[in-house]
Amino acid sequence: MSSVALPSQLVSPPRISGDDRLKSENVVLYPANASGATSFSYTNNSRIVFNIPSYPKSFVNPSRSYLSFTIKKTGTLASSTRICNNCPFISRFTLKAGSQLIEDIQDYSTLEKAMSLFEGVDFTETRSHVNGDFSDLTRKLDDTKLDATITRFTQDQQTGITYTKPLLSGVIGKGQEYYLPVGLFQASSSHALQMEIHLAPDDQVVQTLTGDSSTAAYTISNVGLHLEVVQLPERAIGAFNEAVMSGGMVSIPFKTSRVFRQYVPTTQTSIDMNIVESAKNVENAILVIRDQSSLSGHFTSTDFKNTDDNLEFLGGSETNTVVSQISWRYGTQQYPPSPIENIGGTLPTILNNLSSMDMLNKAVRMTTIDTNAYPIYDTNSFAIVQGFKTSADNIENGLNAAASGAPLELKLRFSENTNNLALFCFVNSSYSLNVKAGGNVTMVDGRVV
Repeated sequence: MSSVALPSQLVSPPRISGDDRLKSENVVLYPANASGATSFSYTNNSRIVFNIPSYPKSFVNPSRSYLSFTIKKTGTLASSTRICNNCPFISRFTLKAGSQLIEDIQDYSTLEKAMSLFEGVDFTETRSHVNGDFSDLTRKLDDTKLDATITRFTQDQQTGITYTKPLLSGVIGKGQEYYLPVGLFQASSSHALQMEIHLAPDDQVVQTLTGDSSTAAYTISNVGLHLEVVQLPERAIGAFNEAVMSGGMVSIPFKTSRVFRQYVPTTQTSIDMNIVESAKNVENAILVIRDQSSLSGHFTSTDFKNTDDNLEFLGGSETNTVVSQISWRYGTQQYPPSPIENIGGTLPTILNNLSSMDMLNKAVRMTTIDTNAYPIYDTNSFAIVQGFKTSADNIENGLNAAASGAPLELKLRFSENTNNLALFCFVNSSYSLNVKAGGNVTMVDGRVV
């Protein structure tokens, strides 16, 4: 008799009871280098340090971690300034376990905007008052509603307003799906990990109206790191400790980014960029292009209805730096197999981006329409992404950039370029964080072991 299949909806699977001895609680950590009334600014107290305790018998659930803060614009003409979209006040993020540096993400705000281009459109619109990014609402609202919205958030920012940020950290950020066993880390002064945030210059965070004073600045206060701490039953903790003490280790996979920069003079229309990365599993590379003049000095605007700011990404067909051809190569292997030719617009690059990020059939921010009826990838949000994994899963099948010592090569051609350019290439690789007996963590050959 041949076998037959019945619909899975006919019978529901039995529910499995959870262990009611597992306890979780939400905690808020405050900066170790601050008292209750301390505020932070680029010119005074420009680092925010969090010591994450070695909670006994406990784990941290990173997927529910986030940063909250109150941001306030200051200066002689604070009434005619605004905080740039998404409050880009983080310039560098580091994470240490004892003396071991686990993560060091530089040019953090640039990476933050690049990654936001691949978030869902509805997500970014509905969270504008949560994270302080009003660019999608600016594009969508009519003049009457837009005027009211701009008036509201510029006034709120003058008195101080609280927003939140998810963390881009691969270890303790929103992308980490596994619990972090902080109770097993070797505690130094009672903390398992130390997280440090370096503040960005005032002119990279606050924009002004044309003709306004350049004294515009900002302060950060009421900073909190929100964590969910999960305490496991004694029996489960015993199993973990037994595995570690018997010579094993607890291994947590994570992904992080390293940035590589190159500067290009005006009128140059051909670029060869060598990216020397030694990671064993490179998953993708993201390149964005900024005008060198945007790296310092307040961005000025005739009004706050446009969506431009210091973090404008060039390369689209409606900018004066237009990318016409792209080719990646490692050794003899070229990615994609033939160069990307932007003929009749930059859409071929965008389609390759979406394919590399496994988002071909998703509505992402990068493809939304700007106020001038062009897609934002052609106006101020162009990016180049190349994926190296052969499948969208947790299998290590990315590019082994440590195999030969050769650089990852990027060749760019421009049909037009009238700017001095700053290129930022973020290489995203996966690693394993292995906690051994005694809580020791070491790094060898690009892999934490």
